[in-house]
Amino acid sequence: MPWKPWVEIEKRSSKNEDVQKLFDEVMDPETKVIPDLCKLTSTTPIISAHINRLRDSIAENKSGLSFKEKEIAATIVAVLNGCVH
Repeated sequence: MPWKPWVEIEKRSSKNEDVQKLFDEVMDPETKVIPDLCKLTSTTPIISAHINRLRDSIAENKSGLSFKEKEIAATIVAVLNGCVH
């Protein structure tokens, strides 16, 4: 099922230089995927960049769980919170 945002987001082809800088900064170099949170907050690219850096800081400084375990935990929390995915 394709990802369809229900809020206004900036397109990858946006002419806004701040948006382009954000997308270039957060895009996975291997998969060329831009995180959904950055897409959802892309209309405020400076704030979006801060949110992404905060998320990275929290994720990178956590110890004890592997990336896969963190993803599993996030999925369980999302299900318990009633998120549709």
